[in-house]
Amino acid sequence: MQIILIIILSFFIQACAGNKPSTIAQQDIDPFWYNFADPKLNDLVKEALNANSDVLMAMVNISKAQAALQTSEANRLPEIDLQGSASKSRDSENMLSTFVHKPYNSFNLSAVLSYQVDLWGKMANANKAAKAQLLSLESTKRAVKITIASEVSKAYFNLIGLDDKIRITSSLVNLADNLYKLKLKQLREGVIDNSNVQRAKSQLHLANSQLLNLKRQLNNQENALAIILGRDISLSSIIRGKDLENFAIIKLPDNLSSKILLKRPDIMAAEQMLIAAKYQVKVARASYFPEISLNSLFGLSSNDLNELFTSKSRARNFGTNVMIPTLNFGRIDANVQYAEATKSQYIIEYQQTVRVAFAEALTSIYAQKNSCENFIQMKYNEQSIKKLYNITNKQLKVGLIDYITTIEEEKNFLATKIDVVDAAQLRVNSTVDVFKAFAGNFE
Repeated sequence: MQIILIIILSFFIQACAGNKPSTIAQQDIDPFWYNFADPKLNDLVKEALNANSDVLMAMVNISKAQAALQTSEANRLPEIDLQGSASKSRDSENMLSTFVHKPYNSFNLSAVLSYQVDLWGKMANANKAAKAQLLSLESTKRAVKITIASEVSKAYFNLIGLDDKIRITSSLVNLADNLYKLKLKQLREGVIDNSNVQRAKSQLHLANSQLLNLKRQLNNQENALAIILGRDISLSSIIRGKDLENFAIIKLPDNLSSKILLKRPDIMAAEQMLIAAKYQVKVARASYFPEISLNSLFGLSSNDLNELFTSKSRARNFGTNVMIPTLNFGRIDANVQYAEATKSQYIIEYQQTVRVAFAEALTSIYAQKNSCENFIQMKYNEQSIKKLYNITNKQLKVGLIDYITTIEEEKNFLATKIDVVDAAQLRVNSTVDVFKAFAGNFE
């Protein structure tokens, strides 16, 4: 008995030593949106990260994984249960009985200790798998937060761009209205025919239609951003900050290493799920081996409640159970095959995640470079059209050209400004895509 007690205590000490509470370091994402130096944008991203349903759901999943990890750690420790019972019994007269078939009492109070010996690493590997799954969900949460921050940034830039285009298009509507009124006056004076008037009227309707379409887009974008922010759409009001052209564009460092992509949270999440799947294979294979359980009982037992706590009532029991898999009709084989297939699935998903990450990185780098060059060309074009517009104004003052020609040049200038807004919006959005592709940092 003493030898068995020593064995149980040694396993108990070993289990407690190897099951210190796990602490998973929770990393946060790099606030890449700070690079745009817009306090309004910073506030919106912070609001979204605190209230977005996708982020909240990711946090719930992490809480569930933490509970699963605690359960797997607890399974490796001995279990101690307190048991108590009180009963009054009478044996059958057709059975041999110590109490001569008279009613008797039975009182029991005991502590039961049970411990499953993890000789084959089944519970240890299950614990490692649970840790890997938790790390995967932590990385998934960071990936979700990066996506949310990117969506908020791009939606915010789109709002500013729509504001600018609505302002410019409103000016175009005024010009088209002035031109239409001028054409009507010329028609009444017999200078032009009705076809010129109808053409000017058509341009006015087209400008109004474009303005209405832009306002519709603005409303849809505000509603979409309100949803990301977790706001009530009917009460949402998005405050704008800087102009699109004033946002700083971060230049990518030279000799950017592809190893940075391995820090992307989606790649890290896929890697941890693959690690968890490998441990689950070991868990499944451990079922081929016998399960050994140790148990003991220390307690008090008496037929007389008044004598329950005396030395004569002490009772103890030590034992071990061994369960050897014998005939399970292929259940263990099927579980192992399923675990192996799951591991193969996560290998494929990890490879696919890496390929997608590299593709996004290369695409975003090229898009940002192209959009920056395009913005420069649009600004040059704007400057040229502006000079031409200034020349026509001077010519109008000295009577070299008529007012209609000036209106047409102003319309060309405003159309060019819309192209500049589009180019500026594409430039900042492509920069957001670069940050997203590299998980917010380049180190």
